[in-house]
Amino acid sequence: MQVKVTEIQVPQPYRFDAGNMEELKTTIQRYGMIHPIVVKDLGENVSPRYELIAGYRRFKAIESLGWTEIPITIIQPKDTLEQFDIAMEENMKRKELNPLEISELLIQRKRLWEQKYGQIIQGKPSASVEVSDGSCTNVQNFYEETGKVFKKCPRDIYNFLQLQGLDEDLKAKVESGELHYRKAITEQSNRKPPVEIKPKKHKRKRFNVPQAPRDILTLKHDVQLAVWKLAELYRALQVLEGQEYEIDSLAEERMVEMVGMCASLQEWIGHFNDKLQNTLLQKSGLSDIETPNPTFPLN
Repeated sequence: MQVKVTEIQVPQPYRFDAGNMEELKTTIQRYGMIHPIVVKDLGENVSPRYELIAGYRRFKAIESLGWTEIPITIIQPKDTLEQFDIAMEENMKRKELNPLEISELLIQRKRLWEQKYGQIIQGKPSASVEVSDGSCTNVQNFYEETGKVFKKCPRDIYNFLQLQGLDEDLKAKVESGELHYRKAITEQSNRKPPVEIKPKKHKRKRFNVPQAPRDILTLKHDVQLAVWKLAELYRALQVLEGQEYEIDSLAEERMVEMVGMCASLQEWIGHFNDKLQNTLLQKSGLSDIETPNPTFPLN
């Protein structure tokens, strides 16, 4: 199938190096378009009607030659991630990519993956991390699937992603072929300042929480436990109030877990507070309640 060149819109290419265009134009002039470009049909009511997926160099060669029509193959990807993968098939066949080019393309695929499946919790291949809602974010799926697209093993995909953190001089050496990308990663690691070892802090003693008052003991066992734990939590959070504290050493997955815990605590404590106020109103017949300072024997 052939369509007019003007019917095709060209998004920003995934790669900016078009390579030797003169050689390609000579081949097309001599043999014609051996392989059609790949496009997506945007619908009859859209202009231009087609969007280029793969064949950017061939399209540009035809355009520069002044040809008005170009052969196409229509494919309808399910989403932008699949469209990216189809375009990568074209890039993998055209010429060998250098490590930095692969790294940049991997960053793009990672961004599209996260838009579809959610944020990838940082980890190496074979790592599987459980998050607060009980689901499992499997890092392995991303690395294995990406490895198939780029014809690389999952461990290499992980290493290529690390290249974005290289210093500029190391990037230049990798791009020129002077330095292998694995050695560049090792060199970058050696440049990092040594981690300062902080002296160990003595463990904080457990809070000396007194015995429960008699009115709490009259409640059902599970409610007793909940009320008493709430008092312990109140006392524990008083330690943090008004103080500077660092939590940078917490792992990312632990922070994600605690964000979920805090959100749940806010909701549950809100419900408990509503129950307390409604019960007070019923017992006292007051229309409004002042919140006094806690008289709970916490000290």
